[in-house]
Amino acid sequence: MKKKPLLRYTDLTSLFYILHNKKITLLNPDLWDDRNDIYFIDLYKKRRNFESVLVMCLSDSTLQTYNQWSVFSKGSGGVCISFDREKLLNHFSKEEFIHKKVSYKSVRNLKEYLKSNIDYVDDLPFIKRNSYSAEMEYRIIKGFSEKVKYADVSIELSCINRITLSPWMPIPLAKNVKDTIKLIEGVSKIPVFRSTILENSDWKWTGEFADVLDLIE
Repeated sequence: MKKKPLLRYTDLTSLFYILHNKKITLLNPDLWDDRNDIYFIDLYKKRRNFESVLVMCLSDSTLQTYNQWSVFSKGSGGVCISFDREKLLNHFSKEEFIHKKVSYKSVRNLKEYLKSNIDYVDDLPFIKRNSYSAEMEYRIIKGFSEKVKYADVSIELSCINRITLSPWMPIPLAKNVKDTIKLIEGVSKIPVFRSTILENSDWKWTGEFADVLDLIE
């Protein structure tokens, strides 16, 4: 059975960087909104004697949601890249990378977990408050012995299943952006679509003609 994909919500700048350079980037989490999350990554960094810890965040959900778009790829320049899980993670199979699903816990659950798990340090970068559970995050991290702000990892474009453009991108612009993406070497066979999460013609048509659908079929 084929494993479900991993989704990366980002923007056009990042997409073009990935496609042109065949690299994906881990970043410093210091500017994240979730200060609890940053604090736990800092705890991990201190206890493992790293100078830097870089992170890449993905979604483990196969369903593209309005919440994911509006939080992580808001605006007309947003994109969602669907990766083949096994092909992508093969690029992070070296020992210095750690990757797995984020675990969401309440304050009470966290206390119980930390008390009962003596080897919890490596889990610290993968624990978030349950208020964020809708993200269904899958996270890749790497620790460094020196100060670094980002790190590129080479990938093959064959690990990309699909590219979805922002639902806020005007339709005429989306056509031009799709054509531009397709001009990049090695990208011609990757499906590129504009998200219809905000407006879907099939959805509206079904509602319009619901009373005669049996006759049409």
